Order: sequence, then C-alpha cells, then structure tokens
Amino acid sequence: MYVKSLTLRGFKSFASATTLQFTPGIICVVGPNGSGKSNIVDALAWVMGEQGAKNLRGGSMADVIFAGTSSRASLGRAEVALTIDNTNGELPIDYSEVTISRTLFRQGGSEYAINGTPCRLLDIQELLSDTGMGRNMHVIIGQGKLDQVLSADPSQRRALIEEAAGVLKHQRRKERALRKLEGLEDKLSRLSDLTQEIQKQLGPLARQAKTARRAAVLQAQARDAGCRILADDLQQLRLQLARYQESEQTLSLRREELATQLIKQREKLEKLNADAQQGDLAGRAANLWQQLTTLTERLRALGALAGERAASLSKPEPVPSGPSVAERQKHLARLQSELAAKDEEALARRKQCDAAQAAREESTRKVGELTRQAQELREEVQQKTQKSARLERELETAKARLEAARSRLKRAESSAEAAREKLSAARAEQAAHQEETVEAGTDAASRYRELSEVENEARSQLEKARDQLRESEAKAVAAAESETSLRQVLAASSNQAQNAFTQAAKPDGELASLISVSDRWEKAIAALLGSSGAALVVEASQVDAGLGAVKDNTGIVSWVLSEGVQEQRIPLGEVQNTEKEGVLPATAAVQAPRALHAVLKALLAKSYLAPDLAAARTLVAKIPQARVGVVDGTVISKYLGSTGSGGVNRIQVERQLRLARQGAVQAQEQTEKARSQVETNTQELSQAAAASAQALKTLRAADAQAAAQAQKRALREAAVQGAESEAQRAASEVAQAQKDVDSCSQQVTAAEKAYSEFAGSEDLAPLQAAEQALEKARATDLAAREKEAETHLALAAATQITTNLRDRFQGEVKSLERFQLRLAASKQREIKHAQDAQRMLQVASWCEVFARQGAQVAQVAKTWRESADAAREASSQAAQQLRKEIDRLNKELAELNDLSRRDEVAAAEYRVRAEQLTQQAQERYALSEEELIASFGPQQLAPDPDFLARKAANAQAAAATASKAEEADRDEPEGEETPSPDKGQEETENNGQESAIEPEEGHWRPYDRAEQSALLEKANRAISRLGKVNPLALEEHSALEKRFEFLMGQLKDLRTSKADLLVVVREVDNRVREAFEQAFTDISREFTEVFARLFPGGTGSLKLTDSSDMLTTGVEVNARPAGKNVQRLSLLSGGERSLAALAFLIAIFKARPSPFYILDEVEAALDDLNLSRMLELFKQLREVSQMIIITHQKRTMEVADVLYGVTMRDGVSRVISQRVEPVDS
Repeated sequence: MYVKSLTLRGFKSFASATTLQFTPGIICVVGPNGSGKSNIVDALAWVMGEQGAKNLRGGSMADVIFAGTSSRASLGRAEVALTIDNTNGELPIDYSEVTISRTLFRQGGSEYAINGTPCRLLDIQELLSDTGMGRNMHVIIGQGKLDQVLSADPSQRRALIEEAAGVLKHQRRKERALRKLEGLEDKLSRLSDLTQEIQKQLGPLARQAKTARRAAVLQAQARDAGCRILADDLQQLRLQLARYQESEQTLSLRREELATQLIKQREKLEKLNADAQQGDLAGRAANLWQQLTTLTERLRALGALAGERAASLSKPEPVPSGPSVAERQKHLARLQSELAAKDEEALARRKQCDAAQAAREESTRKVGELTRQAQELREEVQQKTQKSARLERELETAKARLEAARSRLKRAESSAEAAREKLSAARAEQAAHQEETVEAGTDAASRYRELSEVENEARSQLEKARDQLRESEAKAVAAAESETSLRQVLAASSNQAQNAFTQAAKPDGELASLISVSDRWEKAIAALLGSSGAALVVEASQVDAGLGAVKDNTGIVSWVLSEGVQEQRIPLGEVQNTEKEGVLPATAAVQAPRALHAVLKALLAKSYLAPDLAAARTLVAKIPQARVGVVDGTVISKYLGSTGSGGVNRIQVERQLRLARQGAVQAQEQTEKARSQVETNTQELSQAAAASAQALKTLRAADAQAAAQAQKRALREAAVQGAESEAQRAASEVAQAQKDVDSCSQQVTAAEKAYSEFAGSEDLAPLQAAEQALEKARATDLAAREKEAETHLALAAATQITTNLRDRFQGEVKSLERFQLRLAASKQREIKHAQDAQRMLQVASWCEVFARQGAQVAQVAKTWRESADAAREASSQAAQQLRKEIDRLNKELAELNDLSRRDEVAAAEYRVRAEQLTQQAQERYALSEEELIASFGPQQLAPDPDFLARKAANAQAAAATASKAEEADRDEPEGEETPSPDKGQEETENNGQESAIEPEEGHWRPYDRAEQSALLEKANRAISRLGKVNPLALEEHSALEKRFEFLMGQLKDLRTSKADLLVVVREVDNRVREAFEQAFTDISREFTEVFARLFPGGTGSLKLTDSSDMLTTGVEVNARPAGKNVQRLSLLSGGERSLAALAFLIAIFKARPSPFYILDEVEAALDDLNLSRMLELFKQLREVSQMIIITHQKRTMEVADVLYGVTMRDGVSRVISQRVEPVDS
C-alpha cells in the first residue's frame, strides 16, 4: 500500500487544480523557500482528518482556502483528494484503489468522501486506524514536530507508540463503553431508589384499596336508601302540587264571574257619563261665551296694530349718495380709449420680439451645423492617426513574434536531439538488464500461510472462549444482582416485631419460603394463605422466647408450629377428580416438607383452585363452604371475596430467589470452565503467533528483495517511457515551432505592406476652414441673442402697463353696476311699502266689523248656560250609585286574587323543593325524576341490606375482571380475531350474575321509610368511621403493582448490561496491554540499534515510568552520546536533540512500519556526516514504506526515486517539473 496521487484545488497557495503522481520509494519535493512545499504536507494531514488549525499553520480552519492575490480573486472552497493503492488489501475496504477527499467551504460547511461516496470523519479515521495513521499523525513529521517530540511528556510519547501499534480503535471502544457505564450507573441508582419507594407505597396503598372496597359497599347501601327516601319525598310533593292545582281552578272560575259583573256595571257608568257629556249645554254655553269674549278683544287689538303699521309704511325711502350714473359712464369711455391705444403698442412690441427670436434661432441652427461638420472632420483626422499608430505597432509585434518563433525552433531542435540521446541510453540500459530474474520465496510464503491459518484458528478459538467467559460472567453478575434485589424486596416487607421474633425464636424460615407451588397457581395460593404466607415456622419451645422479644417493637408477627423441617419437599395430596375440568384442591398444587403438611392442610382446608371466575362460582354454588382461588389471585366464597394484592407475593419471590441462586451457581461453574479454556487458548495463540511472526519476518525479507528488483525494473521501464514521451513531445514542439516561424513571416510582410500604403494620407486644410466658419457663425449668434433680449424687455414693460389699465377699467365697470342695482332696489321698496300700507288699512276696518258681531253672539251664549245647570244635577246622583257597586265588586275580586297568590306561592315553594330534589338526584345519583321514581319509588320493593352488600362486592369483582380482560386485549396485536378466553369468562360471569339475581326473590320486601332512614344513617356513620377514602386506590394499587414488576425487569436488564460492559472493558484493557507490550519491546530494541548507528559509540534506550501498570505507564527516552555523561534530552545540543528525536521516530517506523511517511525538512539541522547516516536509514525504510520528503539538501535529492519541483508565481504555487531517475545499484 502506498500513496498513488494527491490532488489539490484551492488549498492554501495551490489555487489551480494540481495533481502529484507518486510511486513507491523515496519522493523528494524541492523548491525555493516560500514556494508552497510545506503546503503539500499540510494537505496530506488535512485530508486524513487533521482538525487543529494550529497544526496546519493557520489561525482558523478557513485559512486553508486560497485567499487571493493582487491578480487573482479568492476562492470559495478548498478541496484535496488522496488516492491510496490498496492492491495488497491492508485497508479494510473492497477496493484496489481508495480515494479519500475532503472539501471545506468558506461559509463553514465541510464534506468528506471515500471513493466519491459521502461519509463522516469517523469513517475515515476508522479506515486508517489499523495502518498506524491515527489522530496523532506520527507518520507526518512536519516543521516543528521534532520539537514536539523532544518537549513531549512520557504520556505523549506513549500515545505515539499506541498509535503505531494500532490500538486507538480499541481505546475508542473502551471510551464508548465507559460512557455507557456512567449512564448505566445513574440509571441503576435512580431505578433502585424508585423500586424501594414503590415497595414502601405498596403496603399503605393495599390498605387504602381494602378501605375503598368497604366504602364502595357502604356507598351502595347509602345510595339505595337515599334514592328510595328521595323518591318518596318527590312523590309526596307531586300529590301536594296536584291539590293546589285543583284549588286554583275553583278560584279561577269565581274570579271570572266577578270580572263579568264588574264589566257590566262599568258599562252602565260609562253610558251615564256619555249622556251627561252630550247633554251638558250649560258648560258648552259658558265655554262659547268665554271664547267669543276673548276673540272680540283680540280683533280690536289687531285693528289698532294694523293702523300703526300703515302709518309707518307711508314714510318716503332715502336716495343713495355719490356721483350720478352719467358721470360714471363718461369716465368709463375715457378709460376704454386709453386701453385701446396701449393694446396696439403692445402688439407692435410682440411682433418685434418674434422677429428677433426667429433671427436668433436661425443663427443657432447655423452654429450647430458648422459644429457638427467640424467634429466629423476632427474624428476623421483622429481615426487616421490611430490607424497609422496601430499599423506601426502591428508591424513591430509581428517582427518580435518572428524572432521568438525562430528562438523556440532552435530550442526545440536542441531538446529533440537531447531526448533522442536520452531514449537511446534508456533503451540500452533496459536491454542490458532484460535477462535479470527475481527468485520468489514460494516456500516462505506457503509456510507463512500455513502458520497464519493456525494462528487465525487459535485466535478464533480464543475469541469464542472469551465470548463464553463474558457471557458466563454476565450471567453470574445478573444472578447475583437479582438475588440481592429479591432479598431487598423480602427485607422491605418485614417489620421490627418480625425481625425481633426471628432473632429470638430462631425459626426455620417463613412458610412461603418452605413450600413450592407451580407457576400457574402462585397468586392463587398466596391469596388463599393471605398473611399466613409470611408466618414464621418455629418449634413450640421457641415461641415464648419470641413473644418476649417483640413486646417493645411495632408490627404484627404470625407463626406456625412445626417439629423440625426437612429439606425434601413432597406433595401434600393427589389431584382429585372433579366434575369440571381444571378445578383441583389447593393442597394438590403445593409441595412442602412433611412436617408442614398438617399446618398447610389446616390452612388450606376446603380451599380449591379454579382457572377462571365462572368455574369458581360454579364450585361455590355446589360447595357453599368452599373458598376458591383463581389464577389472577382473586378469592371468592359464598359471602366474601377479595381480589388484587396487598403487598409482595412471597411465594413468587421465594421461587425467583431459589432460581436466582441456582443460576448463580451454574454461572460460576461456567465462568471457571471458560476462564481455564481462555488461558489454554491464549497459550496456544502465543505459540502460533510467535511461529507466524518468524515466518512473516522470513517472508518480508524475501518480499523486500523481490520488491527491490521489481522496483528497479519498474524504474527502468518508467525511464524508457519517459524518454519516449519526451522525444515525441520534442518532435511535436519542433514541428509547431516551424509552423509558428512561417506564420510570423507572413504576418510581418502583410504589416509592412499595409503601413506603407496608409502613410501620407493625412490632410488638415478642410478642418481649419470649418473652424474659421464656425467662429464667424458664433459671433452672429451672439448679436442675435442680445437683440432678442432687448425686445423681450420692451414687450414686458408694455404688457405690464396694459394689464394695469385693464384692471382699472374693469373695477370702474363693476362699481357702476353696483350703483345701478342700489337705485333699482330703492324704487322697488317704495312700491312695496305703499301696497302694504293699503292692506293694513283694510285689515283694521275688517277687525272693527268682526268685533261688533262677536259681542252680539256672546250675549246669546250666556242665556244658554243658565238653562243647562238644572239637568246636570240629576245625572250626577245616578252615577254615584253605580260607582259604589263597582267598588264592592273590586274589593271581592281583590280578596280572591290574594287567596290565589298565596296558593301560587305555596305551590311555587313545593315546585322549588321538587326541583331541588330532582337536581339532587341528578347530581348525587345521576338519575332523572322519572327514572328515580320508576326504580326507587315507594311502590317498588326494597332489597335486604346483606343481599345489597353481596351484590356490590360481586360488581367490584366483575369490574376488576373486565379491566384485566381489557388490558389483555390491548396487549394483543391488532388485527387478530382469535377468541379471547377472558371475553368468554366475562360472558360466563355476566350470565352467572343474572342467574344469581333470579333466585333471590326472597330478599326483597315492601318499602318502609323508617327502615330506609335507619339504614341510610347507619351507612353514613360507617362511612364516617372509615375516615378519608381514596376512591382511586384500587386502580392505583393495581397500576403500582404492575409498574413494580416492570421496573424489576428493567433493573435486571440494566444489571446484565452493566456486566457485559465491564467484560468489554476488561477485554479491551487486555488487548491494549498485549499490543503495547509487544510494540514497546520491538520499538525499544529498534531504538537501541538506530541510536547506535546515528551516535556511534553512544547508548540509547527507552524505559517505562511504571512497568507495573502497562495501561497508564509513560515512556522515557534516555540518550547518551559517546564521550558524554548525560542522558536527559534537554541537556543535549540542538543537533543531537534533533537526531535523538529522529532516532525515536525511525525506531517506531522500523518496528511498526506504516504504508508511507511524510518528512518536512527534518534533516535541515544535520551536518554532512549525520545526514549520510540518516540517509542510510531512509534507504532501509524505502524497502518497506513510501517516503515523501520536503528538502533543500542535495544529497537527499540524490537518493530520491522521484523529484518534484515547486515554484510560486504571483502568489500561486505550481509544480513545474517532474524527474524520474533509476536508483544507482
């Protein structure tokens, strides 16, 4: 594997796309200082993932993009592509060529790609990690890297060795595992705290659930009694409202009768009043007399006012002041004649102005025409001058091109001759070495393959053994963690009294821990045993001691007596035949020591196990004294029942604890076996690896010899091909140069001819004549403009005088018109006043006539008034009698209305009470008025209290079963239509409930309000004694119990994961330790040899700072040149320090070779002798690795296989030459 090519585009000083083709061996890049050689090193480091801007000699990562020069704009991105030959398959990718590219945009975006496929930086690092090219980049020795090696501390030197050993991938794996471990520790801590807290909550919540069940039964009784009392009240209110409605109807009829009578009397009174009004002559006569008297007085006053008005209108109108109309008309005639004269004068001035303006426009047009003609002549002369200069320049340029073409032709001919000579020499050398052959180390290769297969087989066996060891260790840790958590569960469920009793009485254990139950019936047996499952098994002689110990402790302790417990557990009894399949006695599912058989038979007497609730009810109906446990932990009997869990299922926990102990023992045995197998396989692998390494060393020596001869042969072939291409290029350059000479000769001849034809064609006389005519026209135009300005001024003055005179004339005309209007208005007012005075005199005479006639009519009206007073007195007495009758009828009607209102108020109160009861029924019992009376009315039978309690308990059990069935349906996958046993069980239970209600007719009796009131009061007192009731306790307890089981499973999974991660960390540490030990041994040996060659007579060595801990130990460099008694690097001279650092790096290169190395002027500080020693080491490294060297040393260039020349022009780097030479034998 070696670097095949490097392409730079926009990277630092390489603005244009530049590609460098590399071959195996030593490649030297030369050029003057500042030409951009080190930028090639930076490009190699950058494309392999370098992230530090300072390591790339920049302030920020954007500095790697070409920043522009004075002649070239900056670029928007930098791109580098590195192509690696992967024919030998060292890179873990299925390509013979691998191209790694990296692109950085100035906006900040970045892209990576492998063979054109976008990837991540991590993918590139993983690809190169096994080749020794890691993040520390020890294969790139740039400027200043030697100082970093010298100033590095022991841990940093260790990092270089680890990178060369290829353990960075394992370290990253360990870092990921440690990060996961930290997260797991936090999760384990939180989960453990959570499970302990849930354990503490389960007990109190179970008690709350029991209280909630009791409260539900009492609430059902209180609800039934309350509904019946409320229905009774509502029915009584309905009856009372019906009575009030009948009374209201009777009162309504009487009110209607009185209203009819009242209307008749009022009609009679109105008729009398109407007759009285029609016959009231006296009143009308009095009114008429009054009106006539008033009218007579007003007519007399109006006549007097009309006489005064006529006298006022008879006075004459005053005449307007000022000149007369004739005088005003004469003055207007004078002004009009003066205005006509001024208008004629202004018209003459305007004609003069128009003539002056026309003359000015003509002179201006003439000036413009002459200006255009002069400009055209100037442009024509200028074009002729420019054409003459251009033809002269073209002639000079053609002559210069001809000289340059002749010079290129001479150089091309000399280059072609040199290329032909070089081609002849290369072909002669190739022919001389054509017969050389290379012997292949076939035996070494076959031997290495056989040993590699053996080593791989041993490694695979070791990996399998390690996997088995890791798996068994994880199982052991998980079993131990599970056992610990289960013990914590049991310990959390005990109390102080139980602990004291245990210490004093020395029991054999809890009853649940000494029995075995099949998985299916664990919950059922635990429910049947109840608190007896936690009872301690003690001998009778120890009971007194235990009782004395618990006196001062809190908690409840229960125990069972036994005369010694045997370890062997045997069944309590055999399965008995039952009528229904699946139902069996509880003792048939239990195994226990023989000493406990009597105790368990007594505790489980008349106890049975059923697969579902329907089968349990059937069994209870057949055997009334039986207690039946269901699979889910529900227990029912004829009158009692219970469901749910009051705490920890000790039987299940004890079984899990036994399984955990057995798993721990088995896992420990498997771990011991796996550990011994790992040790055996490790020894076998070490032996196979040693043999394989020896075979590999032999094979590498043979391959190195074959590679050297093949490389020499390839170099000779490349030299021949280069010489042939150079000869062809030189021949094409000669032909092109000859064509250029011929073309340039023709261009020179044509330019000379054109220049001679155009010379002497310039004439300036027409331009001079045109400029003289233009000056005359401009003088004439200036005189015309002055005359035009004078006429404009005169016209403006005449126009102003005419305007003033016209304004004055118009003002006089308006004044005359206003005077004439005032005279006409005065005459019209005189005529109107005369007419008004005549009308006023006529009005005064009419008023006098009308006043005399009004006085006569008033006297007649007075006589009529006196005769009508007698008739009015008789009508008034009859009306008084009718009013008294109307008042009596109104009084009686008011009394009836008051009585009706009192009834309405009472009825409204009953309606409000009924509405309140209806609302109370709706809010408290969710029943409408009709539903309440129909279901709980007094006519309905009332249930027996005990029967109602059993009915409520059965409803709770059915609800719990339905909830579990619903959860099971949610857990099933959607789309499945398989019949559900829970649904069948629910249907069976519903049918069982219906059938259970039908034969209970003897438990119903007639409604008795006193009995229901006593029952309600009793239920309320019982509910009050219960205290605060959590209505959600049943659901919360069930949910909390499920969550506890789920969290225990999660806790087990986390502990298993933790064990797996710890095994991974140990495995990675072992691999890193082995790899570092081997790499350090090899590098230390090579450093001793390299140091001895670079410092003849001196000694150098590598030492570990802490050999007892190979995972964290650092590396110290001891260097002692000949004749000196110092070993610290800081005490050496500058050249010695650089040489010691090179010795350390070359030792790494030789012990753990990488595919290529990049060295940037590392030999700059060395003298000629030390440089010769260094170059010998470079020649050795060339056999196994490719070396790219940036140098200014001529001797370094001499050992190179390929030379690249780099130069800079206008701030842009270019590769201007490439030379390939065969290596001297």
